[in-house]
Amino acid sequence: DASVRCAALEAILKMEQHGARAAAALLTSHDPEVRVQAIRALKRMGDYGVAYATVVAKRLGDDVWTVRRHTVDFLVCCGPSVVEVHADELRRMRDEDADEDVRFQSAQALEDAGLSEDPIVTPPLSRPTSVDLLASSPEMFPDIDM
Repeated sequence: DASVRCAALEAILKMEQHGARAAAALLTSHDPEVRVQAIRALKRMGDYGVAYATVVAKRLGDDVWTVRRHTVDFLVCCGPSVVEVHADELRRMRDEDADEDVRFQSAQALEDAGLSEDPIVTPPLSRPTSVDLLASSPEMFPDIDM
């Protein structure tokens, strides 16, 4: 139930370093949603959460794309020096991850940390507009002047 999860998260946040330890322990849960919530909790804990950056970074190889995406987001929030430590894995994810959002977020993390050779040009899920489609296929729409 969402209200129970919310209350548990609030309690963990108030526990500071002990809460961070408890959240980090949840990173190995079999439930991917629990792993995501643990990462989100650690992100909100500031320095207490940053202390677990190496542990959270192990989730870069998670089987579930949402966990990988939240892991990248967490590392970015920890700062450029943390992103730099994991730059090789982020480059691999940028180039090879099965999920488009994870690839884009990894590329963005590298760029924001000044570690990218290639600037990001197109965000994920960009779709051509109807004007783009018309312009690329004028023979399909002979009655429309472009």
